[in-house]
Order: sequence, then C-alpha cells, then structure tokens
Amino acid sequence: MSDDESASRTGRLASSATPRTYLFALTAAGGTIPPELGVARRLVDRGHSVTVLAEESIADQVRRTGAAYLPGTSGTVDEYRDWELRMPTSLARGMAEHMISGPAPDQARDTTAAIDALRPDLVLASFCPRTACRRWVSDCRQRAGPLVACVTAP
Repeated sequence: MSDDESASRTGRLASSATPRTYLFALTAAGGTIPPELGVARRLVDRGHSVTVLAEESIADQVRRTGAAYLPGTSGTVDEYRDWELRMPTSLARGMAEHMISGPAPDQARDTTAAIDALRPDLVLASFCPRTACRRWVSDCRQRAGPLVACVTAP
C-alpha cells in the first residue's frame, strides 16, 4: 500500500501531500448545516485549514469541527416563521426571499472579503442564488483561482 493510500485510510495527509485552505460560506437554513460541517470536520481531520463564514447561530457547531469561525458582518438572517404561512406559494416565495435572494448581496460581500483575506484553494458556498451565481462564481474564480463550488443543498 502506498503512503497516499495509507494516509487516506487513516484520515491524515501523507507527508508529501500539501495541506489546502478551504472557505465554506454557509447559510443556516434548516438541514443543510450538519452535512456541510461534516465535510468541514473531515477536512480538518485530514490536516487542511478550514474557515467557515456563517451566522452567529451556528458558531459553536463550527468550532466543534475544529474549523475556524468567521462571522458574517453584512447582515444576519432572522428567524423565518414558515409555520405562519398558509399557501405553498407563499412559503416558497418567503423561503427564497428570506434565506436565498434576500441575504445574497450581503453574503456575497462577506464571502468576497474572506476570499481576499484567506486566499483559499477552494470556496464552497451553500444556497447561492441561481440568478447571481454565475457572476459571483466568476468573480470568486478571479480572486481565488479555478476552484469555486456553488452548492444548492436539497
């Protein structure tokens, strides 16, 4: 078994492997956070540098992964009282405005500032609005290099 295979089985980087720098730009929107932070924890466990840009509401969860926590400074997503809505269309529109398109400009500014400060090898952003995603990803690629992942969680 090679050193790389052994390292992947033990969860540690091989001595010849280069640690990478990752930036996770996350939106606390229900069930997306546990799997995203699971990936962050696994990267930390493998010796990579991981910073999570997110709302204060998940700061403790982020820190438990071993990743660095970076608070968003441009805005906070308030509680979304979805149980008060009666119509499915109102629910969908409200979710989009509250969790995706509404906070997107502030989150994009925060993420761009974090990219400039950290110079990550990979940026992973959740809930990137499709209308703004192409332009924002293009801007991020110019700042961070070719690896930008815009993930829309199910």
